[in-house]
Amino acid sequence: MDKWERQDINNLDFKELCENFYYYKRKMGYGPAAIEGYDANVFICIFKDKEQLISNWKKINYIIAFRVQKRIDKIIEKSNFYICLFVNECIGSDNKSKIQGNSFCAKKYIFEEKLMNEKEYLERVEARIFALGIEKSVGETFKINQIELQNFRRYEGKLKVDLTGKNKKPSAFTLIYAKNGYGKTSLFDGLEYVFKGEVDRIVELIKSNKDQPLKGAIYHNKNCVDKPAYSQIKLEDGRIIKRNVASVKAGKNDSRLNRLGKHNGLNIIGSTTDKEKWNQIILPHDKIDTFISAHTPTERYEEWMKSAPELEVERENFIESYKILRDKEVSLEKVKEEIKELKKELNKIEKSKVAVIQLGKLCEEYNTLVKSEDSLLFNETNSSLEIYNNLLNKIAKRIRYIKNEILTSYDLKLEQGNSIRNGKIRDAESLESALKNVEDKKQKFINQKDKHTKFINVEKEIKAVEEKFNKLKKEKTPLDTIYELGIKKVEEEKNRYLELNKDIAGIEKTEEYFELENKKSEKALNDLIKKSTEIQKIIDPKEMVISIEEKIGVISKGEKDILFKKQDIRRIKESINKFDELIKLKKKELERIDTIKIPRNISELPTIKWAEVESLLSNEEQMQLKTYEECWRGLEKELEVREEIQNQENEIAEETKKICELGSEFLLNHREQTICPLCKEPFANWEELFERVNRVEKTTEKENREKRQLIINRINELDIEYEKFYNMFFSKKEDEQVKRLDQIIIYEREKNSKEIQLGNLEIEIESLKKKIQLNKEWLENQDIILNEYSMEEWRLWLENKKAECRKLQLQKDELKKKIKELHTIRQNNKEHIEIKTKQKESIIDNSKLYSMILFLMEKPDEFDVEFERNSLKTSIEFLKIEEEKKRNELMQYKDYEQFDEMDIKQKVSECDIEIVNLQELKKQAGIFERFSPEGIEKSINAWEKEKKNYEVQLELLYEMKEENGARTYFEKYTAICKKIENQNRNLENKVLQIQKVKKSYESEKNNLEIKLKDYFSQTIMNEIYQKIDPHEIMKNVTYHLNFNEKDEPQLFIEVCEGEESSKKFYRPETYFSTAQLNTVAFSSFFGRALSTNSLPIKTICIDDPIGHFDDMNILGFTDMVRCILEKQDCQIIMSTHEEKVYQIMKRKLDPNFYNTLFIQLDNSEKVVWDKANC
Repeated sequence: MDKWERQDINNLDFKELCENFYYYKRKMGYGPAAIEGYDANVFICIFKDKEQLISNWKKINYIIAFRVQKRIDKIIEKSNFYICLFVNECIGSDNKSKIQGNSFCAKKYIFEEKLMNEKEYLERVEARIFALGIEKSVGETFKINQIELQNFRRYEGKLKVDLTGKNKKPSAFTLIYAKNGYGKTSLFDGLEYVFKGEVDRIVELIKSNKDQPLKGAIYHNKNCVDKPAYSQIKLEDGRIIKRNVASVKAGKNDSRLNRLGKHNGLNIIGSTTDKEKWNQIILPHDKIDTFISAHTPTERYEEWMKSAPELEVERENFIESYKILRDKEVSLEKVKEEIKELKKELNKIEKSKVAVIQLGKLCEEYNTLVKSEDSLLFNETNSSLEIYNNLLNKIAKRIRYIKNEILTSYDLKLEQGNSIRNGKIRDAESLESALKNVEDKKQKFINQKDKHTKFINVEKEIKAVEEKFNKLKKEKTPLDTIYELGIKKVEEEKNRYLELNKDIAGIEKTEEYFELENKKSEKALNDLIKKSTEIQKIIDPKEMVISIEEKIGVISKGEKDILFKKQDIRRIKESINKFDELIKLKKKELERIDTIKIPRNISELPTIKWAEVESLLSNEEQMQLKTYEECWRGLEKELEVREEIQNQENEIAEETKKICELGSEFLLNHREQTICPLCKEPFANWEELFERVNRVEKTTEKENREKRQLIINRINELDIEYEKFYNMFFSKKEDEQVKRLDQIIIYEREKNSKEIQLGNLEIEIESLKKKIQLNKEWLENQDIILNEYSMEEWRLWLENKKAECRKLQLQKDELKKKIKELHTIRQNNKEHIEIKTKQKESIIDNSKLYSMILFLMEKPDEFDVEFERNSLKTSIEFLKIEEEKKRNELMQYKDYEQFDEMDIKQKVSECDIEIVNLQELKKQAGIFERFSPEGIEKSINAWEKEKKNYEVQLELLYEMKEENGARTYFEKYTAICKKIENQNRNLENKVLQIQKVKKSYESEKNNLEIKLKDYFSQTIMNEIYQKIDPHEIMKNVTYHLNFNEKDEPQLFIEVCEGEESSKKFYRPETYFSTAQLNTVAFSSFFGRALSTNSLPIKTICIDDPIGHFDDMNILGFTDMVRCILEKQDCQIIMSTHEEKVYQIMKRKLDPNFYNTLFIQLDNSEKVVWDKANC
C-alpha cells in the first residue's frame, strides 16, 4: 500500500453527510508503459445506512468537484477522480444504477459492505479499481513499429501507419479513430492477413457462396486488380514480415493462401498449418458479434467451439462420452419398460389356470384303468413347463404304443381268429395233408416248362448259325471276283485311278485360286477407273474450277467479316456492361444520398451518422456542424451546471436563513458579541451582519439569473444559425440528386444506342453464317473437304488430285498386265484337266473292274485278298458242321414244341399262392392255445375284452394330449419368467454400465469446462468484466455444459452476484442487454489474449469492440487498459468509430504519461496514404 498517501480535508464539511470520510492520492504511472507519474484522487465515504447515502451522495459529489477537483491543474489527474461509497446494506438496483451512472466530477463505485478498518477499505478499493491479476509476459516477444498496406482492400495505393509513441518505441496502446466506412476494418484485415494468410470473415463468406462463387478482387483493391498487393508489418528490431496477395485469375478470385518466403518473416510467423494460433490475439469485430449472436445455448455452443479450435479433442471426447451415456440410458429405459410389461402379462396368465386343473383330473381317471407301472403322475399345484413336457412325452409314447402296437396286434388276432373260425380247415392234421398235395403238383408243372424252354433255345441257335453262314458267303463273293480278274491287275488299276484323282484335284485347287485373283484384279481395276473418272470431272472442266474458286472466296471473306464483327460485338458489350455498372453506381449513389440526413433540431445532433454526411459536406462544413454539436453540448452542460449551482444556492439560502434566525436569537442574549462565530470576521452590529449576508445572497442570485439568460440567448442564436445550415444542406442534397438523375439518363441513352448496334451486328453475322454454310455444303457434295477455305489450300488440294490421277493410271496399267497373265495360266490348267479326266473315264467304263477297285479302296492298305478269301472259306465249312449238330439236338425236344408257356406259368403261380396261404394258416394257428374249434372260440372272446379296455385308455390319453390350454399356460408362464429373470440381470448390468459411463461423461464434461475456463482465462476475464462493470448486480461469469432433449450440446453462460461458490447462478439472457453480452464476449477474448505467452509477437489487435458501451462502461474499460499497461509489457492496437470513446481514452491515457498513441485516420501525421503509388 506504499502507493497510497492520505490527504487532509476539512472533515466538518462531511460530518453530517456521512459516518466516516477518507481522501487519498494514489501514485500512478508505474509499469513498462509509464512515462511520467501522476496522482489518482480517491474518496472513501462510509455511511451508516442507505437513507444517509441516498440523501447526501450528490452533496458530497459537488463539494469534491468545487473544492478539490477545481484546484487540480493536470487534465489526467482531473480525469482520474474516484468516489467509493460504502454502506452495510443493499440500496436497490435503481439507486445503484443512478449513482454509478452519474459521470459528473468522478467515477463512482458503491460497495454494499462494511469493513473493519481503514486499511481494509483501501485494499478493497485497490482490488476493485487498480489491481488486475495478469502475469507478466514470459520469453522474448516483439512489437510492431509500422503497418504498411499496398492496394489492399479499401486502400488504393500505399498506406503506412506509424505505431511508435513519443519515446520512438512501439506504443503499448494504440487507438485508431475513424467513422464507419473509412477503412478501420481493412487495416485490421491486413494485420490478420499478414499473420495467417487469410481473413476468417472472408473465408466464411466465400464458403457460404459456393453455389455462386465470388469472382474478381477480394483482397485486392477494386481499382487495382491487376497490380501488386500486399500486407506488411515492421517489427521493433527492424525485421519485416510481408505477405503478398495472390493474383486475380480469369473467372476466379485472389482468395488463395500465399505462403511467406524465408526472407519475408517465415521464421517468425511459422507455417500456415498452425495459423489458427494467431486467433488468440486477433479479435475482429465480427467475431465478437458472432460470439454473442447465438440465441440458444446450442447455437452458443457451436459459436464458442468455433472460437476455440485448440479444444477440438476435448470437445469430441465430451460429445462421444455423452452419446455413449445417452445410448445406455435409452437402453435402460427400454429394459425397465419391458420388465413392466412382462409383469402385467404374468398376472394375466396366473388367472387362466383352469386347463391345468382339468389335466390333473384326466390323469387320475386314466390311472384307474392301467397297472401301477403304467400310471401317469401329475400335480397341478407343483408343476412347470418341464414337468408338463415330460408328461406329454409319456402320453405321446403311450398313445403310439397302444395305437400302433397293442390295438393293431389285437385287430390282427381277431381278424385271423375269425378267418380261421369261418374257414374249411379247422384242425392241424387236415392242414398238413393239403400242404403236401399242392407242393407235388407244383413240381410237375415246373419240369414241363424247363423242357419247352430248351427247345426254343436250340431253335434260336440254329437260326444264328444260318445268318452267320450267309454273311460269310456274301463277304467271299467280291474276293472270288478279284481272284478271277487277277489280284495284281486289280491292285495296279486301283493305284492308277487314285493317282489320276489326286492330279485332277490339285489342278482344280490351283484354278480356284487364280479365278479369285482374277476377280479381285478386275474389281480393283473398275474401282480405279471410277475414282479416276470422278476426279477428272472436277479438275478438267474450267467452269467447275471457276465455280469452286468463287465459293471458296465467298467462304474465306465471310469468315473474316464474322471475326471483325465479333470483335465489334465484344467492344459494344463491354460498353453496355460499363454503362450498366455506371447506372447501377449512380442509382446506389442516389439511394445513398436520399438516406443522408441531418436532424431538424440541433438537440438531435448527437444521433447524426457522420460517415453518411461527410460525402455531402466539405471539411469546413463538417467542422461547422461539429462546432454546432459541441457548442450545443457545451451550452446544455453549462445550463445543467448553472441549474445545479442554483439548487445549491437555494439550499445555502435556506441554511443561511436558519442561521440568521439562530443569530437573531443569539443577538438577544449576546448583544456584546461583534465577531462572527463561524468565520471570525468582525462586524459593527448584528443588523449590519444580516444586511451583508442578504446582500451577498441577492448579488449571487442575480448573477446566476443573468448567466443563465445569456446561455439561453446563445442557444436561441445557435438554433437560428443551425436552421440556415439545415436549409443549405437540404438544397445541396437536392442538387446532388438532380446531378445523379441527369447522369443516369445520359448513360441509359448511350446504352440503348449500343444495344441497337449490337442487334444489327448479330443479324449480319447470322446471315454470313448461313451463306458460308450453303457454300460449304455444296463443296462437300463435290467431295471437296478443306482444312482451311482459302485459295492456297484449294490449289494445294487440286495439285494433290492431279498427282492422284497419275498414280491411278499407273495402277490401272499394272492391273491389266496382271489380268492377262492370269488368263494364260487358267487356259493351261483347263487343258491338263481334260487329259486326266479322259484317262479316268477309261477305267470307269470297265464296270466289273471299277466295282472291285472301289471295293479295295474301302479296305486298309495292309488288306490281303488271298488270305482273307481262304479264311472265309474255312469258316463256312465249320458253320455247316455246327448247323448239323444243332438240328439233331432239336429232335430230342420235338414233343414240347407246341407247349403253352403262359398256362404253365399260371398254374405254377396258383400252386405258390395256395402253398403260401396254407403256410400262413399254419402260422396263424399258433396264436391259439389249442388249434381246435373250442380253443379258437375261447381266445377270440378274451381278445375282444382286452381291446375294449385299451380303447378307453386311448380316448383318455388323446383328451389329455389335446388339452392345449395347459401348454399355453406353461409356455407363456415359463417364457415370461425367464424373460423377467434375463431382463433383471440385464437391468443390473445396464445400471452398472451407466454408473461407469456417467463417471466418464462427468469427467469429460468437467475437463472441457475447465479447459474452456482456462482457454478463455476465466479469472482474468472476470477481472476485466468487473473493471468494465456492465451490470450493477451480476459481477461474475462462468460456463456450464449440458445437452437438450434433442441430444444437442449446449453451453450456458451463468452469472452470479459475488465470487462465493454458494451464490445462486442465473442465466444472463434474462438480465443482460446486448452491450452487456458484448462485454462478456470481449472479456473472454481479451482475457485469453492477455494470458497467451506462446507467440513471438505479443500485439493484441481489437477491431471496434466497444460500440454499445455507455459512459461508465467506457471509463471502466479505460481503467482496465491502464491496469494492463502498468502490469504487463504488451502492445494493444484497437479501433473505434465513436469520437466520445476516443476523447475519453485519450484524456485518461494521456500520451504524455503513458506510451500510448491516438490516431485519427483522416487527420494524423502518423498516417501516410499515397494514393498515386499503386
